[in-house]
Amino acid sequence: MKFLDEKVLKLRLFEKAQQKEEIPGNIKKLAKERLQAKKEKNFILSDELRKKIHSQGYQILDTKEGYQIKKAK
Repeated sequence: MKFLDEKVLKLRLFEKAQQKEEIPGNIKKLAKERLQAKKEKNFILSDELRKKIHSQGYQILDTKEGYQIKKAK
């Protein structure tokens, strides 16, 4: 059973490595602007920036630490 668990773990790590891709600079910039807008409680701008990020094929997920950017599905 231990052997099988190690194989599954290795497969999952490989999948994560394959999924990781470089986020374009303009998307990172928009995400930083969005975070600043949220800190300033400018939620209208924050929502607009989220939509702009999404229109370029990415999604932004809020986390306790800030945000995470992923390729939209």
